[in-house]
Amino acid sequence: MSAAELWALGDYGRVAATLAPAAHALVRAAGIAAGQVVLDVAAGTGNVAVAAAARGARVTASDITPELVALGRERARREGLEIAWELADVTALPQDDGGVDVVTSAFGAMFATPVDAVTAELARVLRPGGVLAMANWVPAGPESELFALLASYGPAPPPGVPAPTDWGREEVITERLAAAFQGVSVARRPLPTVFRDATECWHFHAEAAPPVVALLNRLDAARGAELAERWIALADEILLHDADRVVFAPEYALVTARRATLAPDGV
Repeated sequence: MSAAELWALGDYGRVAATLAPAAHALVRAAGIAAGQVVLDVAAGTGNVAVAAAARGARVTASDITPELVALGRERARREGLEIAWELADVTALPQDDGGVDVVTSAFGAMFATPVDAVTAELARVLRPGGVLAMANWVPAGPESELFALLASYGPAPPPGVPAPTDWGREEVITERLAAAFQGVSVARRPLPTVFRDATECWHFHAEAAPPVVALLNRLDAARGAELAERWIALADEILLHDADRVVFAPEYALVTARRATLAPDGV
């Protein structure tokens, strides 16, 4: 299954609603202002793009999945915002060199490979001094145990392919951005969503989250039921309980950096 096909599964609009606070934090951290040229890559249904356009920025949003691009266009129209939507792979962006003031990605570019091509494109389209801002899941915290359980039911990743959550490790982020960026900042933040109980939390992910839907589609009924039972039991054990509700609050890394002056090798 291609990445475009995977992210068309489930109901990403429901997922995006829970991620919106991180998008607003990202826009604030990037200092996005009216008149700036902003490119939101792997944009999903446009959380960051919408927040940036609401500040008066000139926004282009791109994603690899046609269904998400269509949803993003409709969302922008519905909200009365001027956002240029395009179908594009973050490893081969159509923008000219150095034509963008701010590049953003919330829980999107972290899933793209190869990593070298991703970082090269993020740097290429930014003007010197331009800002990169990303929100990336971190491989830590109680919720990571739930993600690990899901992964144990799926196929092994291809050899040599780094985990998407490596984009949430400060030392990895710093290393990946060192050649083309300066002033790298990484701040970890929780992103809480409240559910009635662990069962509701599971059904949300099983019905809406594309990677979980893809995983369940690969499993037979017995294995799927086994995974659900184990996931709910683990979630009930590790998630914060608050007033007879549970709080699903994975941490993410809020990353900002500035594009350095072009190096001699053109990076």
